[in-house]
Amino acid sequence: MKKNLPVAWSALLILSALILTAACVQSRERVIDNPAFDDSNTDKLQISKIVLTDTATVLYVDAYSRPDYWLRIASGAVLKGADNRVYKLLGSENFEPDAKVFMPQSGNVAFTLLFEPVSQNERSVDFVEGDSQDDFRIKNIRLYRSEPPAAAIRCRLKGEVVNRPQSSRLVLLRQGEDFRTTKATYIPVRNGKFEHALCCDHEEAYTLTFYDEYLNGAWRPIPFIAEQGEIHFTLHPADEWKSNVTTGGAANREMQAAQKLIGDKIDMLYDSLNIRIGALEKAEKYYTAEAAELTKQIEASATDDPKREELFRQYMALRDAEKCLTPEGNALKEEGNAIAKKKVDMELAYAKENTTIAGYSLLVANIQRAIEQTKSDAAPMLEIYANAYRGKYPNHPYSELVERYVNATSVKVGNPYIDVAATDAEDNEVRLSSLIAGKVALIHLWASWCGPCIRHGKEMIPVYEAYKDKGFTVVGIARERSKASMLAAVQRVKYPWVNLLELNDRHGVWTKYGIGNAGGGDFLVDDKGILLAVNTTPEEVKRILEKLLK
Repeated sequence: MKKNLPVAWSALLILSALILTAACVQSRERVIDNPAFDDSNTDKLQISKIVLTDTATVLYVDAYSRPDYWLRIASGAVLKGADNRVYKLLGSENFEPDAKVFMPQSGNVAFTLLFEPVSQNERSVDFVEGDSQDDFRIKNIRLYRSEPPAAAIRCRLKGEVVNRPQSSRLVLLRQGEDFRTTKATYIPVRNGKFEHALCCDHEEAYTLTFYDEYLNGAWRPIPFIAEQGEIHFTLHPADEWKSNVTTGGAANREMQAAQKLIGDKIDMLYDSLNIRIGALEKAEKYYTAEAAELTKQIEASATDDPKREELFRQYMALRDAEKCLTPEGNALKEEGNAIAKKKVDMELAYAKENTTIAGYSLLVANIQRAIEQTKSDAAPMLEIYANAYRGKYPNHPYSELVERYVNATSVKVGNPYIDVAATDAEDNEVRLSSLIAGKVALIHLWASWCGPCIRHGKEMIPVYEAYKDKGFTVVGIARERSKASMLAAVQRVKYPWVNLLELNDRHGVWTKYGIGNAGGGDFLVDDKGILLAVNTTPEEVKRILEKLLK
């Protein structure tokens, strides 16, 4: 989607191109493909290459968003080097600065940004669009080729994307990781093909997800096991997901066979159920009238409409009161729950009989789901782990994760709180115990992207102000992919207490507290470190403090 540039910009680009061509013969030129970086406040920009010469610094960038959505990059964007040295933006190609550039059907626009030449002494630079907290920032972009990490497993992912013109990007995550909280790896899809080198120390399950599906709020991860050698994917549109093909080594062959063995039986049951649900919906006998009306209002409201959150709250209150579905709808819901339980039982039976990485990945996924999402009994799953996997895989990341879940089952009123580490605004690691020892304390886990967390934090501020001089404190820990997101939220909400950062789930804080699928949670602790209340309200905290801190 090439834009016509102003004459001055176009002349500058032509001149720069001539200078670059001549300079390549006599001057230095360094090319850094897929440069590494430390932090970014956006997933919409991806730098695929940097070319450094004596006359310019050229960034090759891809912009991603929904079709027909626009992005804008300010003409005041700069690169910042050591000692805050600034390198100005000179020009661009295929992306006019200060203009709204709309995404095509692919959701992707490739362009270049031309900056002043950086000093040869610069090892890294920051991309800074402007001073606003919403302006794009990418921190500590490396200006040198990073050596591949030392790893026991080098896995080459290659594939084709069939009949998906809207899909120009894939997201790579470990099994169980969350888009909202983990720094994902983004893999471009160019001309229907993609390729990526994945290095890791253990065979373990990963997922590929189409970025456009994630943006639309409904996605189906494509699982595979990272193993030595090449893994090939042939990926189809969402409504043809059963046609997807993944081929690899022994571990992936086993995973595919297990999924087919279990999936074919479960899919038949769900297909039959969905037909009957569709018939009820068509007859307007599946949802209650109140739920149907709320759903209609939510769908009609804009995503930035303040009333939308209130409509969601009303719908969730209906759901919690089990008033969303008619009696006929509830009967089909229960049938769906029975199918889900059957699937879990089949997966656990497979994991118990096949103590392989494929079996382990199924077991861990079910433990995670039980503890973090469904809040169901994980004891039978943890028993399988203790009997079949703990001894066989003592140093595997799955074992470390499950041990966290084992400990998380103790997060109950009357038990000691779990001490964790996080980082402060200066990137120093701080233990929670150093901030709350000897005090009645509220551990406030939150995230800048979690509306209820922010609202709950605001409601707690008056309680903190009333009791902070009587032996009460609050420590916040923010679950973020960017430090900038936390700092901006703290400034906006004006939190008066200490806030630490859990960046990209580095310390596993949420997992250790058994709320890995949540934005946040609140845990009230007495001066001896015993939990007094879990996920409590400001009113309850105030009542407890009135008794303890007279």
